[in-house]
Amino acid sequence: MYFGLIRPVQKQLTSELVLPMFDEVVNLNEDLMVGSQQDDITIESKQDKFLDVRISFPFGAYYFLVLFTLFGTKWNGLMRWMHAYNMFLFIVSPLLVWILLNEFHWVAPIINAHEIAYKALFLSLGMIISVREVQMIKVGTSIFSSSRRGL
Repeated sequence: MYFGLIRPVQKQLTSELVLPMFDEVVNLNEDLMVGSQQDDITIESKQDKFLDVRISFPFGAYYFLVLFTLFGTKWNGLMRWMHAYNMFLFIVSPLLVWILLNEFHWVAPIINAHEIAYKALFLSLGMIISVREVQMIKVGTSIFSSSRRGL
């Protein structure tokens, strides 16, 4: 579902809606190169004033991995936190990019660190919850089969 529907929409939004917003900024500051790579936005400095930045949209692949893993489980509280955090990113991410574009280059490592931590956290959550749910299914199946043998 993500790769067939959501990701193509995110790519389209990135290339046709978000990138044109940066055209005026790039015209004013010729040091910047803003582009897209799949569903991410990349911001680079031609003079290496800051580390290259790669920004993902909130509600991306890692979010959907955890969402689909949690769907139908008893982890509703965690799902609410995930939704809230991704909504919060709709405010914070553009603010950090705006700070970077206004030549406060110290924010570039913060943006990059967040992107890495976000992906690692959501990937880890997805994997841990998947393993836990599979183990719970196995335990439930083994209890069910052992009780049937006793009949």
